[in-house]
Amino acid sequence: MPKDETVECNLAIIGCGLSGMAAALFAAGQGFSTVQTGVSGGMIFASGLLDLMGIHPIEKGSQWMDPWAAIDALSEDIPGHPYARLEKDTIKKALEKVVSFLRNNGLPYLKCGENNSEVMTPLGTSRHTYYVPQTMWEGVRAFKEKRPCLVVGLHGLIDFSAAQIAGALGGRWPGLRWQDVSLQR
Repeated sequence: MPKDETVECNLAIIGCGLSGMAAALFAAGQGFSTVQTGVSGGMIFASGLLDLMGIHPIEKGSQWMDPWAAIDALSEDIPGHPYARLEKDTIKKALEKVVSFLRNNGLPYLKCGENNSEVMTPLGTSRHTYYVPQTMWEGVRAFKEKRPCLVVGLHGLIDFSAAQIAGALGGRWPGLRWQDVSLQR
């Protein structure tokens, strides 16, 4: 778009991350004409996970499997927090709207009832999240059930170590193994 071109709209959204995209989705759903601007480069580093409330209080690092109980605790501790000001039904409907949009565009998400799921991270730690891309769901199930599993690393891939993941999680997941491979043409 040329620099001197003007776009008329009801709402200009600055930011192309997940929050900006959700804002554009909700605004368009209400009939607002929207323009979204920003740099989208950071999205390539996003995990694809949709968190609700997995840690509270942050200082203690207390992880919660039940995000709704965590929101209740947060509301008691910090009454001015945005989650404390919203009805749980409003939060659920907003999440369902985003997930429905993603599903209708070929990106289905799954969740574990009303609870968070525990997922492993590329650092060999774990964290709690609410919605998980369907493409990652078997990994969530394997982690939960501690099934025998092989983590495959690629020689030359920076910032990912299959050995680190298996080493860090091996105490909690006895059947976890690792192997590095080379892709040759």
